Amino acid sequence: MKKLLTVSYILILAIPLFTWLRGYNSQGGLYEFMRLAGLFAFTLLFLQLTIGAFMSQLRPVFGIKILRWHIIQGIIAFTVAWTHPTLYMLQFGFDQLWRLGGYYIWGKVGLTLLTFAVAAGLLRTAPFLVKYWRWVHRLNYLTLVIIYVHSWHVGSDTHTFPMTILYLLIPLVWTSAIYLKLRSSPRLATDGV
Repeated sequence: MKKLLTVSYILILAIPLFTWLRGYNSQGGLYEFMRLAGLFAFTLLFLQLTIGAFMSQLRPVFGIKILRWHIIQGIIAFTVAWTHPTLYMLQFGFDQLWRLGGYYIWGKVGLTLLTFAVAAGLLRTAPFLVKYWRWVHRLNYLTLVIIYVHSWHVGSDTHTFPMTILYLLIPLVWTSAIYLKLRSSPRLATDGV
């Protein structure tokens, strides 16, 4: 089981690279790396949500290392997520980034929620947050949906194989994760989260 999960993880992590290479244009400058950062940020966010949601099932297979990996991968995902708009800004300017509307706003909202969720995870031992950090950290479920909508409507690679595999897989994993969380925690079910 451990080998199957590891190979599946690596294959999913390879999807953004293969998708990006299919559409690579050497004349694109920073724009090309902005695309790559967006694809990887989206994929890493999906993997983060999957690992976090299924931590109870993964811990017997991988041990405590899975929690450490979740934290490390979360920092990488957050950094790559911020790299995406930063590269856009460097390519097109801050004014252009600021003016973007429509589904681009979904990306801005998603990045803001992601920042709050990551901050909650990093500050989970702070006295003012110890009791509630998981509630804020669960914003990642909403963040994934928002980024999903943003990337599907704005991304130039989201309708390209093999990236389309993730767009079909994510709703299944997301609903399974929510169901599992609600089923495993009576308090969550009664609190409506």
